[in-house]
Amino acid sequence: MDLEFLRALKCGNAVRIMELAKEKPDLFLGRSPQGNTALHIASRSSLNKCTVVQEIINKQPSLLYERNDRDETPLHTAAATGHLNVVKLFGEKAKSTDDETGRKNSLMRMQDNEGNTALHIAVKYGHSQVVEELTSVDPEPILYINRAGQSPLSIAIDEKWTDIARWIIRKNPNSLNYEGSNQLTLLHSAVIRHNFDIMIEILSTKKELVSKVDTYQRNVLHYAAASGHVRISERLLKEDVSLAYKCDENGHTPLHLATKNGRFLVTKLLVKDYPNAIEMLDNNKRNILHLAARHGRNDIALFILNLPEKDDLLNAADKDGNTPLHLAAMYFYNRMVSILSGHRKLNIEATNHEQQTALAIAQSSKIKATQNKRYLTLRAMNKAYKNRGPDPEGIIATECLDEKMGTTAVRNEQDEIEKAKKLAEILLMLTTLVAAFTFTAALTIPADYRYKDSGSPQYKFLNFDLKYNGFDFEVFACSIAISSASCLSAAATICWLFWRLSHHHEYFMKILPVTLVFTLIGLASMAVAFLSGLFVVLSNNQNIPSKLVWSVCTVTVCTYVVVPCYIILFVYLKLNNVVVWFLSRT
Repeated sequence: MDLEFLRALKCGNAVRIMELAKEKPDLFLGRSPQGNTALHIASRSSLNKCTVVQEIINKQPSLLYERNDRDETPLHTAAATGHLNVVKLFGEKAKSTDDETGRKNSLMRMQDNEGNTALHIAVKYGHSQVVEELTSVDPEPILYINRAGQSPLSIAIDEKWTDIARWIIRKNPNSLNYEGSNQLTLLHSAVIRHNFDIMIEILSTKKELVSKVDTYQRNVLHYAAASGHVRISERLLKEDVSLAYKCDENGHTPLHLATKNGRFLVTKLLVKDYPNAIEMLDNNKRNILHLAARHGRNDIALFILNLPEKDDLLNAADKDGNTPLHLAAMYFYNRMVSILSGHRKLNIEATNHEQQTALAIAQSSKIKATQNKRYLTLRAMNKAYKNRGPDPEGIIATECLDEKMGTTAVRNEQDEIEKAKKLAEILLMLTTLVAAFTFTAALTIPADYRYKDSGSPQYKFLNFDLKYNGFDFEVFACSIAISSASCLSAAATICWLFWRLSHHHEYFMKILPVTLVFTLIGLASMAVAFLSGLFVVLSNNQNIPSKLVWSVCTVTVCTYVVVPCYIILFVYLKLNNVVVWFLSRT
C-alpha cells in the first residue's frame, strides 16, 4: 500500500485521499501486510471516519465485502472499534447492494476465520449501540454460533454486559435456546457469573430453563449454592422449591455442595427453609456433617451440631463405615476432631468396615499433612479419650503420640507463642505512646487557633480558594479522637489478652491481628491530626506562603504515615508465620 496514502488514511485527510486517487486510479486496491484494504484502515483509524469511508465506498464499493488475512470484513473492524456512524453507513450500503444483487444481508452474516460475525465482535467489546444497530438491520446473526461454541448472547453474559444481554434477549427470545459446553444453559452461565439482573431477565422470558440440568445433572441452584450466592439462591427457590432436593450425578444436592465448599450462609438458608434436605445422602452415603468433616468446615459443623437432627448425623456411617469423626481424623483436621469429640453423644469407639476406629485411622492415614497437624490431631484424639474413658493410657497406643514428633511440635508451638507475645508487647508500648501523644496534643493546642471567624484570610492553592472557618480544627479534633480511641482500644485488647487468654493460645493468636489493625488506624489518624494541626498553626502566619505550608505538611504526613507503617509491616512480616501457623491449625 502506498505510504503517503496510508498516512492520509490514518489522519482522515479526505481531500488528500481524493487527490492521490486521481493521480493513481488503482490506489484503493492496495493492501497492508496483514491484508487490510483501505476501507479496513479507514473504518478503524480515520479521524473523519464517515467522510473518508464514504469516499472510498463511492470509488470502490466492492471493498465492502473484501476480507483481510483473518477473514474480517471492514464491518468487523468498525464493530471492534465501536464506530457507530461507520457501522450505520455500512448497513445502508450493504442493504442497497443486497437489493441490487438479490442477496439478503450477506454483509451482516459474514464470519471471520473464528466464526465471528460483526455482531459477535461488537458484543465482545461491549459496544451496545453498535449491537443495537446490527441487530436492527439483521437479527439473524443473534443465533449464529462461532467456532468456540459461543453465541452473541453467551458472550454478553460471559463478559457481564448486562444491557447488551437484555437487548438481545428482548430482540430474539429464541437466543435463550443456546446450550454451551457440558449442556450449560444461559441461565447456568448467568448464575455462575453472579449476574442477578440477567438471571431475572432470563427467568421472566423462559422460566422453564430453571429446571434444566447439565451433563453432570446439576441445576442452576447447585451452582448458586456452591458459589455461596444467597440472593440468587433465594430467587431460584421461589421459582421452583424442588431444586433444593435434586441430586447431581454424585448424589449431591445443593445443600451438599454448599457444605462442601464452606458456604455457610447458603447452608443456613437451605437448612432453615428446606429441612428435609438435611437427611439426604450422596452416592457415598454421606450426609452434610460427613462433608463438613471431610473438608474441614468448622463453622458449618458447629452449626449442624446445634440442629435437632444432629443425633442422626453425628454417628452415621458412610458406605465405607466411616463416621464424620473418622473423616476428620483421616485428613488431620484437629479443630474438627475437637468439635466432634466435644459432643457427648459421639460414639468415639465406632469402627468402619475395616474395623478401624478414628484413632487408628489417624495413626495410619497416608494423607499428606504437616508434622504439626498430625501431632495436634492425635493430641485432640488423646484428649477426647481422656474425657470419656476410665483408662486412656490403655486405649491409646504409645506410638499414637510419637515422642520425638510431639517434642518438636511443642517446641515449635512455644517458640511461636513467645514471638506472638513479644509482638503484643511492642504493640502495647506503641499504642500507649500514641494515645499519650494525641491526648497531650488535644489539650495543648493554642486557643487562638481553635476557631476562626468569617473574616479569616483566604489562600489560593492549585486554583482552589481555601477558607478556614473552623473546619481545619474540626478535622484536627476528629482525627485526634479517632487516633486516641483506636490506640486505647488496641492497648485495652492487648491487656485483656494477657489477662484472660494468655494460656488460650489459639484464641490469643486469632485476636492479636485485630490489635494490629487498631494500631494502624491510630497511626494513620494521628498523621492526619498532625497535618491539620500543623496547617492551623502555619496558615495563620501571614509571613509564610501557602505553598510552603502545603509542602511542609505533605512531607511531614508522609513521614508520619510511611515510616510507622513500614516499621509495623516489617515487624509483622517477620512474625507473620506466627499468625499463619495458628490460623492453619484452625
